[in-house]
Amino acid sequence: MRAAYGRRARPGSRGGRGPAEPHSARSIFSRRSSDGGGGIRLTDAGTRFDYPIESSPDGSKLLYLTSDSAPQDLFAVGADGSRLTRLTPPGTTTAVVHSYDPVSWSPGGTQVAVGGAHGPFWNTTTHSVYIASADGSSFQRVGPLGDIWDAVWSPDGRWIAFSMASKATGGLFELYLMHSDGSGLRQLTSATGGLFSLHPTWSPASSQPLFVRGGTSNVDLADIWSINVDGSQLYQVTPQPAGYGTGQALAWLP
Repeated sequence: MRAAYGRRARPGSRGGRGPAEPHSARSIFSRRSSDGGGGIRLTDAGTRFDYPIESSPDGSKLLYLTSDSAPQDLFAVGADGSRLTRLTPPGTTTAVVHSYDPVSWSPGGTQVAVGGAHGPFWNTTTHSVYIASADGSSFQRVGPLGDIWDAVWSPDGRWIAFSMASKATGGLFELYLMHSDGSGLRQLTSATGGLFSLHPTWSPASSQPLFVRGGTSNVDLADIWSINVDGSQLYQVTPQPAGYGTGQALAWLP
């Protein structure tokens, strides 16, 4: 197994392709996780910033975001540094929100669900869920239009969970599910009591997502909740609010 990580390039070093900005560029490298050996440079960021996201289920590819500002473009690269592929078309961007990944692999590793926008991501609240082919051959919108921050494929491949705010929810983020072709759209949580719901994390059996839920006064003080895919058994997991909503803080045990 290999571990991928970002690293700033040495000042003036871009693998023989010209000078780099020493404090802005960060390329992606990988090493064997067993002994730290076998270092491979997967990307050459130039003056940009490359951010590793997630390896494909079979470990053959890595998703990463690249940017010189907040809106980011999505790429895939082979585990050996070959087959660099752009997945978001020019003019379509995505972004990391509160350290949560806006994209996820399908279980088979042939497609990627993307929370994205036309134009700079942070300049609009009109986002959607897109499905990208891992080989870069297609990119299609399948989700509704709204302020969408994530797109998380279930382990069994049946569902994509995402958080969306819209006029219908009073501007609060709520949890939604749909199939990968956009059918079966359903709202799982409601804004009852002025609560938002964000960042779904699927159970291994694909029967429940965990998510963070809280009030509007302080998004850093939220609880962890779970709910069944049919909308039943909304359950508060944690006894008191805390900073669960920042970073990738949710995980299921096998």
